Amino acid sequence: MTPEDQLHCEIAIIGGGLSGLIACNVLVSAGIDAHIFEAANRLGGRIKSTRDQHTGKYLADLGPTWVWPEYQPIAARWLKALNIQTYHQYDQGDAIIDMGANQSPMRQFLLGQHGIARIIGGPQNLIDQLAKNIGPDNIHCDYQINQIIRSNDRMFLHSANNISKPIDSNKIIVAAPLRIMEQTINWNDLLDQAATNIMQSAPTWMATQAKAVIIYKTPFWRELGLSGRIASQFGPLFEAHDHCGPDGSPAALFGFLGPSQQANKPDEIKSNIIQQLVRCFGNKAADFEKIELMNWESDNLICSDQDRQTPPAHPELLPDHIRSDYCDGRLLFAVAETATQSPGLIEGAIEAGERMAKRVLGA
Repeated sequence: MTPEDQLHCEIAIIGGGLSGLIACNVLVSAGIDAHIFEAANRLGGRIKSTRDQHTGKYLADLGPTWVWPEYQPIAARWLKALNIQTYHQYDQGDAIIDMGANQSPMRQFLLGQHGIARIIGGPQNLIDQLAKNIGPDNIHCDYQINQIIRSNDRMFLHSANNISKPIDSNKIIVAAPLRIMEQTINWNDLLDQAATNIMQSAPTWMATQAKAVIIYKTPFWRELGLSGRIASQFGPLFEAHDHCGPDGSPAALFGFLGPSQQANKPDEIKSNIIQQLVRCFGNKAADFEKIELMNWESDNLICSDQDRQTPPAHPELLPDHIRSDYCDGRLLFAVAETATQSPGLIEGAIEAGERMAKRVLGA
């Protein structure tokens, strides 16, 4: 294979989620030729939004939603640097305790989490701003890596798509879910058994969650003195929240689907959701504009076979070994689960990507 048949870069970053974009942003800003290789046809990873089909305007989050700027200084610093504003999660008024289809719901005040906030434009705004800073020439979607080979002082990445050129790089930052990376890439003995064990045992945060977003013309629940919050043991939404924009528009609710609902057909799930919302909020809940479901368990680039087979768990702080340098410093991991604080969360993704990019620069 001739050099013309390869794509050359100094740093190859596997994964175009938040951690990969942060790492690439730091490196490109420092003048390093860093490129992102994302297996999906979009950037964002677990950050995904629903948009207005006519205008393309952001409407709601299908992935993570919240940040806690008072308690997450790294996230707060990056939001400020990118000139992205936040606003408090709406929690004024009573919540609804859903007692099931055969019982009347109860109104009850529930304390919200102190410092919980939403991002104007959603976490998608982070993705869009970072991608803009990096530039399109350094971002490659539909580029799924299935093999990594070291040859002397170079790292070669091969794609599952024979149309995509192999990548010749000096170093690699892996910024995609650990279990997916262990499951789908042939590492050719570049990793030791301890690293492989950590990758296999690290749960992918939110990988088996299913989320529903319901768009309305107005936030009618607020007029009823309700916060939009639902707590239920019966579902289909076992937890729901107000998901409106900072001025109440677009008006929306979002909720998490219980595991018993995820196997149902989408139309059946949507019908059950509206029945629950009518039960909790009254007949106005039936006058919705749009419902969108996102079952992350069905995304094979996020949810691994092992995630599907084991109970969901919030990732704990992983052993330091996964934050080591491999292949004489030519291979590093920087996905959210490898973070030293807030692993799995937005803050964790930022911390992991920034830390490994700075390590590369320091080297």
